[in-house]
Amino acid sequence: MISKYSRFKTRVVNIGGIPVGGDNPIRIQSMTNTPISDIKLTVEQCIRIFEAGADYVRLAVPSIKDIENLSQIKKTLRSEGYNFPLIADVHFNPDIAELAAEIVEKVRINPGNFGVKSRSYQSDSSESSYEEELALVRIKLKKLIEICKKNGTAIRIGVNHE
Repeated sequence: MISKYSRFKTRVVNIGGIPVGGDNPIRIQSMTNTPISDIKLTVEQCIRIFEAGADYVRLAVPSIKDIENLSQIKKTLRSEGYNFPLIADVHFNPDIAELAAEIVEKVRINPGNFGVKSRSYQSDSSESSYEEELALVRIKLKKLIEICKKNGTAIRIGVNHE
């Protein structure tokens, strides 16, 4: 019967004052599909998402120049009374994730494409080249985790890598 289920007990994670997991209610998150460079349009969409009942809004942050846009979006939302947590969705660039972690309440990364040299594992790569890449990823992840700890920023590390 579809109405009978048991909930998997998870650890509680605080995301900007709205905890998820444990015995907390199931949380709703949505992602904007507006270009983050269009601050007005993105703020309007965030507001619609929050007013529809979402607890969190996730925004793609594709480039370093979008960090200022992310900051302005958050400032605008706060000035309009929307204090819900924002989540930065960052791929490929650890520097973006580090800067975003100082602005938003949660950062979402994928360490499989968090490398500094390449976007994906190449079958013709040497073992030493692969190990160098992993060492760089470890360094960048450690730095990001330290920034998140300092700022109380939650982090979601994805595992959906090829």
